[in-house]
Order: sequence, then structure tokens, then C-alpha cells
Amino acid sequence: MPIFVLHGPNQLAIEDECLRIKKEFFRRHPQGLYFAFLASDEALDETKIRAAFLAAGLFSEEARFILLKHFLAEEGAPYGEVLSSLLADLSPATLVVFWEGAATPPSELKSFLEFQAQEGKALFRHYALPRSRELNAWIRHETQKAGGTIDERAAERLAVFAGRDLSVRKKDKNGRYFEEPLFDLGRLRQEIRKLVGFRGQEAIQEKDVEVLVQPQESQAIFELIDAVVGGDGQKALAIIQGLAGDWERLSDEAAFYIIHQIATAVRSLLLARRALELFGHQAREKLREGLTDSWTTGKMNLVLRKAQNVSFERLRALHHQLFLIDQRLKGESSLSPGVILTEGLAAMTEEGVRE
Repeated sequence: MPIFVLHGPNQLAIEDECLRIKKEFFRRHPQGLYFAFLASDEALDETKIRAAFLAAGLFSEEARFILLKHFLAEEGAPYGEVLSSLLADLSPATLVVFWEGAATPPSELKSFLEFQAQEGKALFRHYALPRSRELNAWIRHETQKAGGTIDERAAERLAVFAGRDLSVRKKDKNGRYFEEPLFDLGRLRQEIRKLVGFRGQEAIQEKDVEVLVQPQESQAIFELIDAVVGGDGQKALAIIQGLAGDWERLSDEAAFYIIHQIATAVRSLLLARRALELFGHQAREKLREGLTDSWTTGKMNLVLRKAQNVSFERLRALHHQLFLIDQRLKGESSLSPGVILTEGLAAMTEEGVRE
């Protein structure tokens, strides 16, 4: 099959498959040529693309592997005509792989490739993200690939921390709504490798995940804290509902995940607020000395900006309320996680109004 079209939201799986295909190609053609193009590259032009397909090597039929990334997306539209022309007269010694995202809008190039697929000259493969409960099995498989093992409860906790039960409802360009999972498989693979490196030959335990893995913070979490500090309970509830999806069926795992996210953000703000009080305009430098590996420049700027607008005492009170919510989630079975979160949220926003 000379043409592969790999598309879908699971970009990590597509990357793995591209590497597998490339490895197999060069096993068969160790002297072959390799070209890779990104549609959004400002330095790219038709001449370079044509050269990859047509430039003669030492032999007229020299094998070549051509990787084209995001050429079925909008940024690839200017190259649709030239690619259709080149692919129509593709050399049998040339293998072309399209690496695409979740959205591949209609285009002449896409129609051409679909026709090629009907003729048996191209193959489309869709790569979906693991569904909610499939993520645990994915974690176990990745752990084995990394040379380790993981306890069932640890796999469950890691899946929750990764955002397995959460999604964000978004609208596409055609006005249609879709659910976008919050978990990042690339980050999750890195966390698994870190845990395997820490545990070695021993099985990863739940406590390892709780100590070594932090839930990923999002802009929505800081917006939630802004609403709570400002005493805007309705906005805070709307943000949490956006994070949690089906509020009435909110699982214990999803509730704990949200609390962990909020608590992590509050701890970051506490650290930044104390640095501002102690060091003033040198706060950024002092924080960077101890947090170089864990805080990006973007996060540093965001946290410092947010910390300027809230007192250390208020943040400490919020952290205490989060502790109380966490204890209720662990100890009360008569109330749903959604109700416990709602009541805790109300208590936090009421304090904000009193201030």
C-alpha cells in the first residue's frame, strides 16, 4: 500500500504508527530517502514538495519515504493540487504517509485520496482515544511496554488523575457540539515511565501515584478560583459543571480529580503569594530558583498574576475548605459527590462575599 492516511484524536497512537511504518520501510530499504513536511511550515513551498517526489537519487527508482503532516487540514489547502498531481503518478518505490488530526475538512485532496482508497491504492486508518474504562487497560499495557507492572488500584488512580472521567463540551466550526476528553496520552506516557523508573522491578502502587503524579492544572481551574474568591457562586458552579460533564452522575473519581486540581492550583497560588509578600519584585526569580523543572514560563506568569489579587489568608482558608470537602467525599456515602461539591463550593463563595 503506497499511501497511508492516519487520522483521529489519538495523536500519540498516530505518532507510534508513523514510527513503526518508517522502521519497517528502512528495514526493507536501508538506503532509502526520507522526507518530512509540516503543512504550517512558513518556509515550505511547492518546489520542495516536488523535489521530494521527483528528485532523482543514484537510481531512478530509489525508494523514498515521505511523511506529510496536517496536509488535509486547512493549512494544507494551498498544496492540495500539487499533491493530487504527484500522488496520481506515484512511483511504486515511494511510500507516502499522511499524519492528520481529528478534523479533516472536505477538500479536493481528501476526495482524491478517498477515491484512491476505493481503488485499493490508499488506506485510511482512524485512531480514537481510549474510552473511559479502556484507559485503565491502556495504562497497564504502556506500563508493560516500559518494563514495569502496576497495581489495579494504582492504574485506577492514575486514570483518574489523567482526567479519564472528564470531558469538555465544545462546538466545531459547523456549530455541532462534541465532547473533548481532558486526558493527554503523551503526558500520561511520561508519567508512567517516571513511575516505572522510580519503582524498577516492583509493581507501581496507588501511593506512588498519589505522591509522584499531580493532576494537570487548566485555565478553567484558575477561573474557578477567581469566581470563588469573588463570591460568584453561580459562575463557579457553571465552571465545575463544565469540567464534570453530567453533574447528576458525577463519579467519586471525577469529584476527587476536581478537588485535586483545585487544591493543586491553590497551593501554587499560596506559594506565589508568599513569594510576593517576602520578595516583592524579586518573587519571580526566587520561585524560578526552586521550580525551574516544574513550572513553565506560562504557568509562572499566570500564577503570579492571579496571586496578586488574593490575600494569603484567603487562600489558606480556601485550602482548609478543600480539605473539609475531601474528608466529606471520603466519609459520607449518603450524599452524592455532586451534592458534596456543591455545598462545599457554596461555603467557599460565602466566605468570599463576607470578605
